[in-house]
Amino acid sequence: MPAPLPDLARAWQRRVASQFHRFFHIAPLPRAWLQGTVTTAPMAASLIAVTAFTGIQLGAMAVFGSLIALWNTGRSLRSRLRMYAAVGPIFPASMALGVWVGPHPPLAIATQTLVIFLVAVAYHVFFLGPGPGPLHLFYACAIGIYLGSSTDDGWPIVAVTAVSAALTATLSLSDLLFRRYAPEREAVTAARAAVQDFLHVAATIGESDRHEERLRHLRHTATAAVDHAASVLGAARPRHRPPCGVRRQLGRQLHTLHAQLGTGALVQDYPGAPAHERSGPYPSPLGRPSARYLLRRTFGRDPVRLPLLVGLRCAGAGLTAGALALALHVGHAYWAVLSATIVLHGGLDRGSTFLRAGHRLAGTLAGVLVISAVEPLQPPPALQLTIVIVAVWGMNLFLPRNYALAAGFITVMTLQANIAITSVDVTSSLVVQRVLATLIGVSTALVVLVSTGRRVPIRTAQRQLTRTLRATTAALDHAAVGSSFTEEGRKTHRDLRFEVLACADLMPRLGADDRHLTQWHDVVHAVQQHAHAALAASWHAAPSASNITARTDEVRSLLERVSALDHSRRD
Repeated sequence: MPAPLPDLARAWQRRVASQFHRFFHIAPLPRAWLQGTVTTAPMAASLIAVTAFTGIQLGAMAVFGSLIALWNTGRSLRSRLRMYAAVGPIFPASMALGVWVGPHPPLAIATQTLVIFLVAVAYHVFFLGPGPGPLHLFYACAIGIYLGSSTDDGWPIVAVTAVSAALTATLSLSDLLFRRYAPEREAVTAARAAVQDFLHVAATIGESDRHEERLRHLRHTATAAVDHAASVLGAARPRHRPPCGVRRQLGRQLHTLHAQLGTGALVQDYPGAPAHERSGPYPSPLGRPSARYLLRRTFGRDPVRLPLLVGLRCAGAGLTAGALALALHVGHAYWAVLSATIVLHGGLDRGSTFLRAGHRLAGTLAGVLVISAVEPLQPPPALQLTIVIVAVWGMNLFLPRNYALAAGFITVMTLQANIAITSVDVTSSLVVQRVLATLIGVSTALVVLVSTGRRVPIRTAQRQLTRTLRATTAALDHAAVGSSFTEEGRKTHRDLRFEVLACADLMPRLGADDRHLTQWHDVVHAVQQHAHAALAASWHAAPSASNITARTDEVRSLLERVSALDHSRRD
């Protein structure tokens, strides 16, 4: 029987109100003002220094190189140095490639598409960590193509970008010279809080579905926090070099926390089992899976092909948006490319991607209005640079909280930088081109989004669950014979922990894309429960007397069930 019209109206009203709230919601973030200011400081100092030597015309473009400050935040000095060494050369090199091919449109389009695809796939395969994502690495090529085809300042701007990246990286690291062990201490402190929350709730709450759900959430949070702390500590020193006194002490604290988490989880999964705390300065497992493992994860057995889908979507949307902008004679065609790839590069679910597209449009319009009001006043160079710096600060403040607000500041930042290398007389033309390019890019991205990857959520969910179950079986096999803390056992547990955390991250996003996945809730819950039980089993002091073998049989039976899920849907 159809629902009454008043009920339908109320349902739509609630839905619209929910989307309205989601669009304008500013996520709470402790110390956001402080963190935004700390991140902006080296970027602003670099901009001022470069502008002092080159003038506002080239100096404003140094803002793009200064974005390196956003990479690997919250990590140790050594970890950030390694990341800067890897990422720093890519941006000016990508821009230089764009400048080189810019005068040749067919070659430029082909080169840009290839760069977008390769960078997006590589980023999502290797999970490079905190940062602006693959966009930072491939949009420089789009900027370079515009510079190479439209101005004579392409190569000087490449040099300015390289200098700005190096200077900003150096200034960003200077903070860690005075707070050398701060990232490691903060990571261990966060892990301690998460483990204590889990243990406290495990010891006090009663038995009910709601309490079990809360306990699972706290257990996952504690596992992720310990894994993150171990990664931060592990990356802070060379693998074969003994830790210094402070890191040795932090490592022992983290080992204790890992043991508390493991033994606490053991009580949940194996009631009455004797716990055995292993010795050692660092918890097991440490670090991320190897590059070979991550490559096999995308291209080998049971592949999770989301990186390929993201790369193909970004490349296809960027190519189409750029071609349309050129055909419609939009002067800054690279803006269309960036708008399309900005919407798609995160690999989010469809709902979140549509929200990001709306945020992008709203932010662009707001930024354009600001520039339209300010530029006719012909601000002097010092004020132009101040506008860029304030826009950078606003971007850093709101990027993790509300993308619409951040996009407004980003639009002001990029438009002001572009105006600096052109004439103020063309400000109105730049504004119109920016709006048109954004509309083209966002529209193209949404068309690509809705027309591709319909079967991807089901296939990806099945493969992710399969990979998690296979890693669970391997970990249980080590636990059954007491070899969990051997070198091979540590690697097995490292890979399982990676898969179970990836599973918890992916499944809600995949479920948001395909409602049929809601029918898999019990299976997903069982997979995650067995995976966590396998991690806990390594702390069993008498594995031969436990039911680990029986649980292994259950996991293999569940693996057969997961393998049949996609087939049953096709039938």
